[in-house]
Amino acid sequence: MVLASAPIPLKAVEVEVEGARILPAMRAFQERRAHGNGHYFNRQEIARIQPRVITDVLRRVPGVQIQPVNGAFGSNDMVRMARTTGVTGGRPCPVLFYVNGTPFPVTGDLSINQYVLPEDVIAIEVYAGTSQIPPEFQANLLNARCGVIVIWTREGNEDDRAPAPKPSDG
Repeated sequence: MVLASAPIPLKAVEVEVEGARILPAMRAFQERRAHGNGHYFNRQEIARIQPRVITDVLRRVPGVQIQPVNGAFGSNDMVRMARTTGVTGGRPCPVLFYVNGTPFPVTGDLSINQYVLPEDVIAIEVYAGTSQIPPEFQANLLNARCGVIVIWTREGNEDDRAPAPKPSDG
């Protein structure tokens, strides 16, 4: 008896690469996310939400309050954290934003939506209160006690997307 080889059809395997290189900021983001002390969104999760503005993403985080405020430039969404203050109940508390690791105070009647576009964001970290905030984002002088929101964007010419396919020669 002679055995004949017969190929077995297999399902196609699809491989997705997050990027050949990981930006140092994203490596730190992934490490903080692994500890789970906040709420985290990467580029793919943000894209699934299909936000028009950054506050569309932040609305999904428990404890984050988006308050519409009329200002000199029209209606804006101000971001606050719900804080419990004992028997008097809760009060809104302003958050401190960081953009690409640098404190970014949003003041007056302007909103973070006027500074950052969702399509430029590669990650967001939200920390509600001092106990969650990692040491690198604790800035008591800049009102970090209410909470911190860290936004990571594409910087300069860096592009976190996969390179475009090369046109074929044929």
